Amino acid sequence: MSRVMLFAGLNECISLCEKLSKLDVIIDVYAENLEGNYPEESNIYIHTGEKLTKDYIKAEYDKFEPDVVIDGVHIADVTIHEYIKEVVVSKKYIKLKEVKENLDVAYCKTMDDVITMVNRTRSNVYFTTGIKDIEKFANIVDSRKRVFLDLPKGNSYLRLAAANGVSLSRINDILDYTEEELVGIINDNSIKYIVASDDESLARLKMMYQASKDTNIIMVIVSASDGSLDVDEVVSRVKAIDAVKQVYIIGVGVGNPKNMTIEACEAIDKCEIILGSEELIKGIGIDNKELHYAYSASEIENFVSSHYYNRLAVVTQGDVCLLNGIAEFIKNLKGYEVRIVQGVSSISYLAARLGIDWTNCVAVDSRTDNVLKAVAENKGVFVFTDGDTNDVLNLLKNNGFENVAACVAERLSFDDEKITTGYVYEVANGEYDSLTVMYFENVSYGKASSLVSDDNLIKGSLPMLNKNLRAVLMRDLDLRANEVIYDIGSGCGAMTVEMALLSDKSRIYAIDNDELALDLVERNCNMYTINNVRAITGDAKSVIKDLPKADAVLVEHYYGDTVELIKQIAFENKVRIVVVTSGFDVAYKLIDLMHKNYFEEIELKQINITEGQNFGSGTNLVPAENCFVIKGIGAIEDK
Repeated sequence: MSRVMLFAGLNECISLCEKLSKLDVIIDVYAENLEGNYPEESNIYIHTGEKLTKDYIKAEYDKFEPDVVIDGVHIADVTIHEYIKEVVVSKKYIKLKEVKENLDVAYCKTMDDVITMVNRTRSNVYFTTGIKDIEKFANIVDSRKRVFLDLPKGNSYLRLAAANGVSLSRINDILDYTEEELVGIINDNSIKYIVASDDESLARLKMMYQASKDTNIIMVIVSASDGSLDVDEVVSRVKAIDAVKQVYIIGVGVGNPKNMTIEACEAIDKCEIILGSEELIKGIGIDNKELHYAYSASEIENFVSSHYYNRLAVVTQGDVCLLNGIAEFIKNLKGYEVRIVQGVSSISYLAARLGIDWTNCVAVDSRTDNVLKAVAENKGVFVFTDGDTNDVLNLLKNNGFENVAACVAERLSFDDEKITTGYVYEVANGEYDSLTVMYFENVSYGKASSLVSDDNLIKGSLPMLNKNLRAVLMRDLDLRANEVIYDIGSGCGAMTVEMALLSDKSRIYAIDNDELALDLVERNCNMYTINNVRAITGDAKSVIKDLPKADAVLVEHYYGDTVELIKQIAFENKVRIVVVTSGFDVAYKLIDLMHKNYFEEIELKQINITEGQNFGSGTNLVPAENCFVIKGIGAIEDK
């Protein structure tokens, strides 16, 4: 059902309402003082008694968001005309034409039309159009006797008027006359028509109209661009309206209905159906609307696409643009007008409770984002959970962040709100509500070289590089955002996890000959909530043929011809390469290959790592890693 806003005044408005009332349309009729017998139908709403100011018109327009606005205000109310045109979107605006016998205001599209009308009578005509189209006055019958004209002083103007049949005795050179003076001119010269142009000022048009009413003459306005429609044309236009379906994405606040904004309440009130989680809809007390419970963006998108409602609302908590996939959702709703109504977010609410400045904080979702990376690289981090509060706390606790300040906030804004603070190790393994937001403050934040503890990885029977070596390799790889990265010979995926955590916007391919690697990489990635890794089983030289070209490559446990592999990867492709090998001959060949192909930042390191192990009451140093690391950046032009 579409909605029409009609500003009434003309007699034609009554006929228009009668015809529109038969359509599937809501009509809101506005007038300061409504005259005439308007039909009393269920789809017609009369709004009277309010002065039609610009602010009032805008408020009503914003409130009802009509599909079309009809300007049926009388010409005398020129100010209201102007207000309507300023407020209303041009494509929604329709001017209603006044059409009746003995009309005291008439519209003509051109001066030729005016002259045709004038020649049907022998009455005197007063033109206020100046020299505009004056050459056409020669076509007026008895022009020297009955044409009167406003014209500024000046011999050139006078000569032009005389040349086109206007008597000099009938030219008025006082152009800023008052309404009383104009009435005198009309009466003294037996004027029956006064002709004006629509480009006159509003004040002057109003003054001339009032003078024509006082003297009972006809006012003619030359308006080629008037664009007004008669009643039947307006009805046809309304019938053809393909009302734009509107989807409101409404943030209803933290959870408690008392935190909802006035804008959110008004948006819900104007919608026909409300979509959202059952808990949220019941929590905010919506019970006078059609309801549909949906949880995921895909569920909501499918419902919206398969049902017809003029206005529907999707309610969500807090900041609708935060962690809700709203951009993708809106993109998929093609053909819909999407309106976003922000609410009070859990972040701003909790920050106010804690008295902290969250200007430079970040927010992540434990279900989809890398919490470890966020806490490592940022001083303040808000984490939204899905009942996995202790999983997040233990992940931080077991990977070196046990002494980071933590806050667990349950059921914010409700009467049973609870906020627990302490260090990560202190608040871990508590009993927490599923409706929980956490905040972490890491005073030692900065870009970490390693986030992964060996003890927190599933190794199985596959090799895993030492954590200290991994830190060196991460520095050499110098990962950036939005890259394609190969981890060849990934083993259990320790380096894969490291790279994914520190470059979470990149695509990482973990490649290994051992089928066990595929399972271990996927399990370790799931443990760290990583979703940008693809594990592939097979020989790297065959696998990479079907992959996008790499920006960075790590070769750690590869048992084929490493030199030939690098030639294949770097052929006509500038890439950052880091290779770990235990063989000096392999290292020598790679360095030679890089020099011959003018690689940049070529480095060769021999790394020996020993670590202390406890034996009885003492500690002994034992070898942990002994290898060569080769680094270079470049492309190979000739295989």
